[in-house]
Amino acid sequence: MKKNDLIVLAILAAVLAGGLGLHLIQQREPPGVQGDRIAPGEAGYYGRGDTSAAPGPVTTVFWLSIDGVRPYYLSRAETPFLDRLMAEGAYSLEHEVVFPSLTFPTHVSQATGVSIREHGIPMNRFYDLETRRRHDYPGDSRLLEAEPIWITAARQGIRAASLDWVLAHGQTGEHTAEYFDPEFQRGLSDRERLDRLLAIWRADADPDPLRLVMGYIGAPDRAGHRYGPDSNEVVRAMEDTDALLREHYQAIVEHWETGRQPEDRLYFLITSDHGMSAVHTLINPYALTGLDGRDDVTLIAGGNVAHLYLDRRLSAADRENLLAATRDRLRDFDYLRAYRREELPPEWEYDHPTRAGDLVVVLDPGYSFSGRPEGIRAAPEDVNGPRGMHGYHPEENPDMLTIALVHRHPEPLGGIDLGPIHSRQLHPTVAALLGIDPADGADGEPIVLERDESEPGS
Repeated sequence: MKKNDLIVLAILAAVLAGGLGLHLIQQREPPGVQGDRIAPGEAGYYGRGDTSAAPGPVTTVFWLSIDGVRPYYLSRAETPFLDRLMAEGAYSLEHEVVFPSLTFPTHVSQATGVSIREHGIPMNRFYDLETRRRHDYPGDSRLLEAEPIWITAARQGIRAASLDWVLAHGQTGEHTAEYFDPEFQRGLSDRERLDRLLAIWRADADPDPLRLVMGYIGAPDRAGHRYGPDSNEVVRAMEDTDALLREHYQAIVEHWETGRQPEDRLYFLITSDHGMSAVHTLINPYALTGLDGRDDVTLIAGGNVAHLYLDRRLSAADRENLLAATRDRLRDFDYLRAYRREELPPEWEYDHPTRAGDLVVVLDPGYSFSGRPEGIRAAPEDVNGPRGMHGYHPEENPDMLTIALVHRHPEPLGGIDLGPIHSRQLHPTVAALLGIDPADGADGEPIVLERDESEPGS
């Protein structure tokens, strides 16, 4: 029986033993099969199968994203495990994300270290004017126009597993993660997602260990949208998430300890993609713009941002007239701003040439787009929500700030408050921990996790 067959059987056994549904997980070819992959025994290859060849300590990074965590949730809920990570590790409660603070663009900026203009994922749903294709919560990694950390790692000989991470699915090309899903698996609980990730890691028998393991869970975001960030349901979601993380962290450490050498280190990284803010008014984008029913305009809205894409088959004069008429209509509403693509604030780095709309409409904090109002506007409680939303610029709405926590095992970092950090620092930080170069363009400064002993009071 081939080694890959053994790995698959081990994963099946672990998953079925955990009571999970069966989902296909892809694994790339093992060492020695791909032409550019260094095989065991060749220069530069080392793993726990031959520790005498190891050039030094091995770092493993286990990176989990928790969707939609606003920092003040940690003071509202009882979260003893996250509190412990903060007390023993390094943390930021001022983690700034890109604009718009929506799940897909923020996750991709975290993974690639670059702006939306560069990585090309402007919203959770978007349209491409060049290909004339609409993408709704896409999973196709070929849409990425910048290199994510799992590819950066694989390209430099670091084996990675990336499950449930935005646009980590269906990977193709010369370099891929070792494990990934062909598509996003809907309907799984957070426990099932973490059980699946842990089962794959435990079942992996390659002498070169997985050193980057990435996963995702989403309960706080779901509760925040449905009930609002100030709800008791959010508190319960955070407390349940804290207990789930504690349980799986213990299992992660136990498995890592079985093969580690004295100088090896395990970094447990928890980040979130955005905060959450209360919504008082929902805006129907079709009623707002008066463009419902037109086949020469594609309107896509999410959070507080809407994009209007004009059909390229329109004449230049017709396009100009339609843009002017729509902007004139929108001037009647004092809770929004409308920008042509070329007018978008340069500091947003949002003007992707084919995936940003010809007109981009941005609502003020407290307002969110929704198709539920029958007219232009409605209160969330009148149309069954959502009562919480994100997407706003963190400088305009600090509720969009989120968390980042790093714990090192077995040697704690000591409870370092990192202060303000930016999502685009995460890619170069993980690269630095793994001892590899960041991808081209990911030029943010790695986050300094060690306390400067030379400073007074350190």
